[in-house]
Amino acid sequence: MYSKVLLLISGMLAAVSKGNLLAASSLESNSILNPSQIDEFRNRGILRLREFHSSELCNQLVDAFWNSIGQYGVLRDDQSTWSFTGNPVLEFRPLKNALKRTNTGLLYTASLRGLAQVLVGEDELTEWSAQWLITFPHLPSRYPNKVWEVPRTIWHTDCPRLPESKAPGVVVLNYLSDVEPLGDGTVVIAGSHRLYRDEFQRVSSRQFKKKLKRHEFFQVLYSKSPDRPADLRGAKAIVEGVNVEVTELTGAAGDVVILDGRLLHSIAENVGTSPRLMARTFFGSRSLFESYAHQTD
Repeated sequence: MYSKVLLLISGMLAAVSKGNLLAASSLESNSILNPSQIDEFRNRGILRLREFHSSELCNQLVDAFWNSIGQYGVLRDDQSTWSFTGNPVLEFRPLKNALKRTNTGLLYTASLRGLAQVLVGEDELTEWSAQWLITFPHLPSRYPNKVWEVPRTIWHTDCPRLPESKAPGVVVLNYLSDVEPLGDGTVVIAGSHRLYRDEFQRVSSRQFKKKLKRHEFFQVLYSKSPDRPADLRGAKAIVEGVNVEVTELTGAAGDVVILDGRLLHSIAENVGTSPRLMARTFFGSRSLFESYAHQTD
């Protein structure tokens, strides 16, 4: 039985393919961000932009998703089809191929590219293929005792730490439908991108997590003890002189949340009543891709 299915499915980009370089001017985006937004991104690693995408674009992609998945008996208006047996959606190749044909590349707008250029501090960035982020809910009728909790595992970063202070890349979470509290909004540790970023060598996600284990805040976060509180949202600490906080990222359809790629984050459960329908886009710096070419871990 699969009540939760996380789909990380590559989208086919309309105008660019993986590896294409962007060289547009970032000057136009400076007027979009005010100083408080830039400060929030620098200090917390998070930038929230309300109603960034049009409702027409969100509806177009959501309709394309349901049309694709509906071919295999998973119906938008019938929750009884959302619990999967046999071939889970994640492994169902025809469906994966169908979703690849949905045009998530439309999310790579010129204004989004400009914002990424401002936040990374480079004009030449590489786009990664867009990915669907889909989580079906643990419906109360089927899982009456399911309790939501801040995740204990799968904590990771999407970028390594490089011997430079700037963000090597930015993750863009595109909300195609509303994501309510406890609805599997990504859980991040705000401020964690500032930890161990000034070292003189590359620090991978795995190495970073290992370093964090020496601190009580992260020991509690990772703990598998039944005594660990389930809901740690809002928990704060000062680690290595940096303010960190457990933060659940929710949003409305059309919203965008941009994350520093070094931010520690994980996936949670969806105990709401609707699927989480989001897409992830990513912009990486030249130094990031050069580091991948020479990585040893």
